[in-house]
Amino acid sequence: MHQKVILVDHGLAGIGTVNLDNRSLYLNFEATGLVADHAFAKKVEAMLEADLACCKELHCAHFDEKPFWFRVSARVARLASPLL
Repeated sequence: MHQKVILVDHGLAGIGTVNLDNRSLYLNFEATGLVADHAFAKKVEAMLEADLACCKELHCAHFDEKPFWFRVSARVARLASPLL
């Protein structure tokens, strides 16, 4: 799942594609719509709660158990992320 959703005080919802990084904010043509409507925000809240019910919590130990090549690849990808 790759959604960008924000819910503020049960009355404001934002849905869109914008990431909070320089590339998304200044270079890419991305948009997010803000809707100030309690009924809409309630639907967004229900959607988020349903999504979170399907999630499982991860801890750092989960990543420590990954193979060495995976951990090295993840660190290299993080170094290259400003260029991607």
